[in-house]
Amino acid sequence: RVDAMFTEGFQAEYQGLVERFSPELKPLMSLGYRHMGLHQFHGMPFDEMLTLFKRDTRRFAKQQVSWLRSEKGIRWALAPLTQIDRIPAAILEDLQRFFEGGEPLLEWTQLESEFSKQEVT
Repeated sequence: RVDAMFTEGFQAEYQGLVERFSPELKPLMSLGYRHMGLHQFHGMPFDEMLTLFKRDTRRFAKQQVSWLRSEKGIRWALAPLTQIDRIPAAILEDLQRFFEGGEPLLEWTQLESEFSKQEVT
């Protein structure tokens, strides 16, 4: 995920934000932006910052999975992706329909509850 963010222009996005706003702004202290600030304003080498960013992203994902695992009524499902790392409009529409209380039109692959016990790597 972090590599994809950089490929898609994360560094330029960050630069544009700090030129427009203070790097001390609370949203710029969040995951990823905080790491870019360590590199740009505190002299952390890029490779070290990237390693830290990836580690912290992995830890955050694990926390999310742990939290979701404790929530009752979570239904895990895999959405079909037709483009690498992109969710097609039809899937987004189906999700919106579901969250508004309607029945999904697409077939979603339901995962066994064991999925929620798998560790995020």
